[in-house]
Amino acid sequence: WARTIKVASEPSQRRFIETFDDYCQSVVQQAADRSQNHLRDVESYLENRRENIGAKPSFALLELDMNLPDEVIEHPTIVNLTTWAIDMIILGN
Repeated sequence: WARTIKVASEPSQRRFIETFDDYCQSVVQQAADRSQNHLRDVESYLENRRENIGAKPSFALLELDMNLPDEVIEHPTIVNLTTWAIDMIILGN
């Protein structure tokens, strides 16, 4: 990480940390669901799976040297495209 922050923009570093934290929390939730035999409905499953499949931190790694402002990443079109890409990854997985 020490070498990465030398070339990564601050917004991209923050986004990676946030998405990785969300990923970790979702994996913990998935483990809790499994240990409690909790079955989610389809929408709830997909919401959780979108976080724990690891795509968001992977995407954040790809943008580390792109210096993209939050306005780009948070634009509704980009958010939708990201969600659709993750859903395709889920279906392929």
